[in-house]
Amino acid sequence: MFGYSIVLPKLIGFVLHLLFGLLIVCVLNLLLGSQWYTKPLGGFVKQQWMKMLAIILNLKINHSGSLSKNPVVFVSNHISWLDVVALGCDRNCVFVAKNSVKKWPLIGTIAKLNGTLFINREDKKDIVKTLTKANNILAGGVSIAFFPEATTTNGKVIKPFKTSLYQTAIHSSSNVQAIGIRYSDRKGRESPAPYVDDETFVAHLFKILKTPKIEVNLAYCKPVEINNSYNRKILAETTQMQVAEILALPNPG
Repeated sequence: MFGYSIVLPKLIGFVLHLLFGLLIVCVLNLLLGSQWYTKPLGGFVKQQWMKMLAIILNLKINHSGSLSKNPVVFVSNHISWLDVVALGCDRNCVFVAKNSVKKWPLIGTIAKLNGTLFINREDKKDIVKTLTKANNILAGGVSIAFFPEATTTNGKVIKPFKTSLYQTAIHSSSNVQAIGIRYSDRKGRESPAPYVDDETFVAHLFKILKTPKIEVNLAYCKPVEINNSYNRKILAETTQMQVAEILALPNPG
């Protein structure tokens, strides 16, 4: 493990990178407009910023399977806030996150300016509004990503996939690609990546920065091609089964 003498420079680098990201977002917003992240230049800059963040956080990202070349709806199991960083390195996409993320210091502001769609899953009107925004983004050629478990786990289980946000794939006729995420440390031991059990963000961040290398394994499943036989429930069950199989975990239902 790194000592605190090494964590401190990493922590400073993390904060400076967030501040730099805020500056970049403001500049791109002026140059390309409020939806700068849907433009090719904006998407490229956003991915490069994510890749540098992954380096600061000691993430080594491994891949299996093929990433869809066309705009799709990405869904995956959810283990940590690091999931967003790992997936954001691979493809410029707009994430759907729970409302509470908006309150995270600095990160919430950057997420909002990056186009993140915040949702209250208990409010049907808010869900409809989010679906409309997601459809518009997909129509503009940018992928959407969300975590249908609607909470994080320790990575050893999969919770049932909630169905509501799958409606955006049906409305937009966009294919759905499931992704299985798994973490390990440099020697394949249990990873500190899971962000669960009411742990504070700062405590978890220190734990991440103290770990020399965190392996992130992204397993891309075969995209589900949307047709008239699919509804939200079938899509959720199909992608849940894909993720369970590719991670060799029990399917919850």
